[in-house]
Parts: sequence; structure tokens; C-alpha cells
Amino acid sequence: MSKVVYRVDAGHLGVRVAVLLTMVLGSWLGLFVVMPAILSLLSLTGLPELCVSIVGGVGLGVLLSWLVERLLRRIWPSGRWLEVDDQQITLHERSGETVSINWQGRINVLSWYFVIRRGRALAPRGWYCLACRLNQEENIITPYTFVKPSVAETLPQWAAFEELISRKYAPRRGQEYQLKKVAEQGQLRNAEKDRWDEGAELLPEDFFALVAMLDARVSDWPPEVET
Repeated sequence: MSKVVYRVDAGHLGVRVAVLLTMVLGSWLGLFVVMPAILSLLSLTGLPELCVSIVGGVGLGVLLSWLVERLLRRIWPSGRWLEVDDQQITLHERSGETVSINWQGRINVLSWYFVIRRGRALAPRGWYCLACRLNQEENIITPYTFVKPSVAETLPQWAAFEELISRKYAPRRGQEYQLKKVAEQGQLRNAEKDRWDEGAELLPEDFFALVAMLDARVSDWPPEVET
């Protein structure tokens, strides 16, 4: 296969700050400039001008921030990227350091997902976070993505992703099976901590492509489903 390069962390801190500032500025312009001008131009009377201006201003701020986020995620790189070729998977860090997983060696794959409880612009509440931890000796790379449940569940490898149950939303007494499952997820929780600290966020289509490569190249993943 030819070398493939995936952008990592498209929604990095710089993008998030720019989006927040755009929302604040857009809302201010909408409230004090755009909406008053529209109301005056259209000679709209009898309407609660302040309420209309607030709603319109906030709406403009949200729209502008959404457009800016989509643009910046494409043109403002985070300084991290994932490179895949016939020999290895390599994560390039901003510092210039790299972490590599060799296809020829044994690769331990741990895959999981969880439901997003608190949403944001490009990862709404109810979506899934899908993640894979790739471990080879001391090297760890943890790619992940955010995606709609209906899309995630179409993955051919979907059965290999175990749901990580939040302790905060864990089942109560009387749900013994689920309680036992929560207690047994220590390894997944450690992997999730790695994802949170040093994970590599990919676009959904890039994550799916990487999962397909893992399926084709890692002999014991996905694990066989017991019947």
C-alpha cells in the first residue's frame, strides 16, 4: 500500500478558542448591528424588538461559529498527524517525537465506545466516541473519533467494540450482570485515560479506514464472537 497520512485533532484548542470568539463576536454584531438594521429596514413594528434582536443575534453567532469551525478544521493543522504505510503506523507529535507500531510485530488491540453525555458542536449528545488502543511493547497509539450511533453500528467490525459504562451512570442493584460488567472494565478505563491524555482524534472516515486496515492485518482482531 502507498503511504497514507491522516490529520489528527482537527478540532484542537486553537480552533475551539477561535470558534468561541467567533460566537461571541457574531452574537454581539447580530444583537447590536445586524438585527436592529433589519428591523428598521423592514419597518417591523409591534414586535418585541429586544427579544427578536437577542434571538437573531444568538442565531447569527451560532451560525458563524459553525461555519468558522468547519473551515478551520480543514485549513488549520494541529501539528500532529498519523502516517500509515506497508511497514508501520506512526504518530507524529508536535514536539517532533514519533510513536510507531510495526505491522510485522504483535499488535494488541483494545476497542471500545461510550455514549457522549455532554455534547458539543461536532459531537452532539447521544453520539458515540469510538476508540482503539494499539499497543506494541512500550508503544501505544490510541486513535478515536466521534460518530452517530446509526453510522457506527454499520461498521463490519462493530461487534469488537465494547461499551464502556460510566461509573456515574452505572446500573444499580438488581442489575447484577451490568454491575459485574462495570467492575470488570478496569482495563478499558485505563485505555480511556490514555485516550483522554494522548489520544489521536481522527475524522470518522479516516478512523473507519484505519479500522479496516487493522482487520486486514492483525490476525487476532476482531476477536471471534462466541456463539
